Amino acid sequence: MQVLKALVYLHSKDVIHGDLKGANVLLSKDGETVKLCDLGNSRLLEQDSSWQSIKTMINGTLAWMAPESYESKTGKKSDVWSLGCLVVEMLTGDNPWGKRLEDGNAVMALQRALKDKERPEPPKFVSEACR
Repeated sequence: MQVLKALVYLHSKDVIHGDLKGANVLLSKDGETVKLCDLGNSRLLEQDSSWQSIKTMINGTLAWMAPESYESKTGKKSDVWSLGCLVVEMLTGDNPWGKRLEDGNAVMALQRALKDKERPEPPKFVSEACR
């Protein structure tokens, strides 16, 4: 929930994180507070953009990247995609594509996501509400 609140805050300031993943979430010593870090790929949305996204060079970590980011477009929706990937990562302890990365090839996974609308899947043990 804290990651979601941080993302809502960034988006309210028209900032896109651009590289949301488990490695960019810090946990306090007491284990009760999380903070987002590594804003090196963050971008400010263009105010005149009616579709609320920006064209940029491909940045971020491919396995957590939204398909449209692979096409050099990113926006609030791409951070939401990465948040879903982060949830899958938290449930599995692995990258969101798991074994489907075919020898670690995140580019192929993103191309399938673009072409075939393939998506990372939560593990079978999670409840329907979680899905």
